Amino acid sequence: MEIDIRQSRLDTVSSLASTLADQLLTEGLASGAFCPEKGEALEKATLLLEECDHPVPDIVANALAQYRHDDLRGNGTSAADETADDAGRVTGGAKGAFFRLIRSVRPAAFA
Repeated sequence: MEIDIRQSRLDTVSSLASTLADQLLTEGLASGAFCPEKGEALEKATLLLEECDHPVPDIVANALAQYRHDDLRGNGTSAADETADDAGRVTGGAKGAFFRLIRSVRPAAFA
């Protein structure tokens, strides 16, 4: 029963993250800039899904990659500072280092 509730909640997070990713991409195309609050919320949702070994929807991964790339350009990070992580997402600068650190020390199971 507890596993069903947890799975249902992760499905809800995944669905909400997909909706948020769609909004982020739509607003980014319309205005040429991404909303930092929505981008950060999408990053947190993605980390939660990854911690729980729940699949991250493709639209979420794409939106997050574009948000991070835009954020790197906005912070003056050069292309030489960018690297690709294990999943092929672009990371770099202080933000990329932070997320690599989080991934290296994350617990085996998210309780």
